[in-house]
Amino acid sequence: HVVDYFVSEYDSGRTPHPCLACNDKIKFDFLLRRALFLDADYIATGHYARLSAGDDNFHLLKGIDGSKDQSYVLYTLTQQELSRLKFPVGEYTKTDIRKFAEEAGLLVAGKPDSQEICFIPSGNYRDFVKERVKPKTGNFIDTDGNILGEHPGIQFFTVGQRRKLGINPNDGEPRYVIKINSESNEVVLGADEDLMETDFTANKLSFTSKVEVNSEMQVKARIRYKANEEPALVILRDGYADIRFVEPQRAITPGQPVVFYQDEEMIGGGIIEDLAVNSPISNSSETIAVF
Repeated sequence: HVVDYFVSEYDSGRTPHPCLACNDKIKFDFLLRRALFLDADYIATGHYARLSAGDDNFHLLKGIDGSKDQSYVLYTLTQQELSRLKFPVGEYTKTDIRKFAEEAGLLVAGKPDSQEICFIPSGNYRDFVKERVKPKTGNFIDTDGNILGEHPGIQFFTVGQRRKLGINPNDGEPRYVIKINSESNEVVLGADEDLMETDFTANKLSFTSKVEVNSEMQVKARIRYKANEEPALVILRDGYADIRFVEPQRAITPGQPVVFYQDEEMIGGGIIEDLAVNSPISNSSETIAVF
């Protein structure tokens, strides 16, 4: 559910978020079902997020500690799941939690924050993926389709990457991964400004409350865990969404979650599919309110 998904996404030229898969399939599926089987009323996790009940619905809010907020990886939660969850640390900052742990004499009080993927302690995801799938060489191309050189496999790259490309342009200008094409096995390189986009699509949508197909919503959207939330228009289609940011965003990356907020509430999200070059929204003059 987690490792195979992680490897498969990289093998398809996409950049996965393994914590999302773990939350969706392990913590809030298997673990919750097991807890209910044991007649538990709730499960509590250490996620920095908050729950608020009202209007016959539960609302998932960002954690008090903005630097540690984890609502981004909880967008797949349903009302049924939210009714059985507790997020006790969401009302506190990480500093508060460390202080509580220290006062209780817990050994983990001073443990450094983990920065690595839990099943790849070395931090080298490239070697991890390489051990499980055989890379296939292909071409680096520029935005005009000209061949720049050969790459060792699309699994080793992600949109926005600049380092460890294994290619030195003759003009001395920095190159970034702009796009990864799994069908042609090509990696498109370009300048930093080529990474800026406003329109894209997302699939595998999930919302904490019911939404209507073909409806529109003004939100603030986040395209990666540590990114800022930025104003955007979301048009819900049948099974996917067209999304347009007010301002261009850097390195919108297929495979990563895009998560929607209204004020402090996380209302849902989806998985970034591709830049929406031919979608109705990218060819329209729709305006977006900034709030």
